[in-house]
Amino acid sequence: MNEIYNINLWQIVLEGQNKLLPEDTVYQMIIGHSIKEDICEITMFISKINYENLLNGVYHIRVYPYATEKVLLFDEKNNLISLVNGFEINYDNLNFYQINDITKERQR
Repeated sequence: MNEIYNINLWQIVLEGQNKLLPEDTVYQMIIGHSIKEDICEITMFISKINYENLLNGVYHIRVYPYATEKVLLFDEKNNLISLVNGFEINYDNLNFYQINDITKERQR
């Protein structure tokens, strides 16, 4: 993965509660923040527990800066899961490359 999308460089800009699961804290994150003009900065929402699992190496991501769904999150079994708990993934927004990568992840 490109170093600018490294999870250790993500910035939390807001913290709030999940409207579907009030016990779930949600972060608004900026990833890909850089001084370079040609870098695609991404703003996204992620549940606190999912973010902690990423930091601990339990979950992993794939980043697609120019796709509709820019960040895909995978659990410890390589299943695609929603960034924010309680919300469903809209598979219609995924492009060919993302679907191909999901298939590869499931085969691991």
